[in-house]
Amino acid sequence: MNRLVIASAFYRRDGAFAGFWDGFAGATVDMMPPELKAAYLKTDPDPERLLVMFNRDVERMIAFTDWTDEEMASIKAKTLVFSADHDVNTTEHAVRMSKVIRNADLVIVPGTHGSYLGDSMLGDGVNGSRMAEITVALVKEFLDK
Repeated sequence: MNRLVIASAFYRRDGAFAGFWDGFAGATVDMMPPELKAAYLKTDPDPERLLVMFNRDVERMIAFTDWTDEEMASIKAKTLVFSADHDVNTTEHAVRMSKVIRNADLVIVPGTHGSYLGDSMLGDGVNGSRMAEITVALVKEFLDK
């Protein structure tokens, strides 16, 4: 069973919200959310390796180049494009991706990047929200088809 879940993603630079790319050139590890730093350092306590990972991630984002519609259309696996309506990728881009990938389903839920996964670090979650539970149910249903 070949299944693919694409969550909160874009394949073209113009698929991200306005201003998304602006901050990467001047990004420093000091700008990294403290919760993410702590989580990394919990698994690898070496701050030098944290810096290496951070710099590689920033370089990867700066160097990101668009994928073509043809490249995306070459995906053969049944695909679920999953996004929030106020995510890092635009809703329009999620819709486009679901149309370009020939065998794709689309789910757009209310929320922001990661909130539908239960990411409390963003501070936009609602206490008692069942959004993460709903997300898991939708993804499981897709994977079990």
